[in-house]
Amino acid sequence: MPSLRQLRDHLHGIDPESLAAHLQNYTYPRSSLGISETRTGLEIGPLGICLKVIEHGTQRALDDYHRGLLRSAADENLIVGALSVLYWGFLAYNPNLALRRVQRSIRSMMRNGNLNNVIEAVRDGVRYAEEFDFYTAVERFCALHQIRFSFSTKLCAFSNPDNAGVLDSVINDHYTIGLNMNYSSRVNRMTYQCYCELLTEKALQLGCRAVDIERALYAAALRR
Repeated sequence: MPSLRQLRDHLHGIDPESLAAHLQNYTYPRSSLGISETRTGLEIGPLGICLKVIEHGTQRALDDYHRGLLRSAADENLIVGALSVLYWGFLAYNPNLALRRVQRSIRSMMRNGNLNNVIEAVRDGVRYAEEFDFYTAVERFCALHQIRFSFSTKLCAFSNPDNAGVLDSVINDHYTIGLNMNYSSRVNRMTYQCYCELLTEKALQLGCRAVDIERALYAAALRR
């Protein structure tokens, strides 16, 4: 069964100084996707928009950008936000792979009138994340093409960074949580809800965001 015990023990040892040190070592790419005024190779036909890569000066600027898109009332912004998080998530592997994944996802959206279902799933997922119901948010985000458990937590983290963080293979393996990352199972969703509650509790103690605590955990894991 999954366990958060080791992660909980590590959280107890994080103080303001170690948090700052770990965040300084957090070097995940700060790129996103945005709407382009000119034609590009990333076109969402039904919406009549093309996408381009945007570089952000700080991680906080990237967070605010994604949060703005995902919380937007405009359907096209929701789509761009979801695709941008998908792109960002694959950047650590390879920028070309990230673009290919986005292109594949766009093709899926355009197939069989799937776009409305995508918009509904993203809007529902963001709403549940804002309400601190990450169990259901993950379930709704996983209805999206190419979005599995780990990527659904990325969407949760950008939707509500004050109360959520990413739970990927780095954190799962290093802190021996024991999840099967290929599935959005009931156990995974319950564990993620508890994980976000732990992050939020620590963030309130240190006066930061849950996503900052998660990134400190991530950076610490990579340095071991």
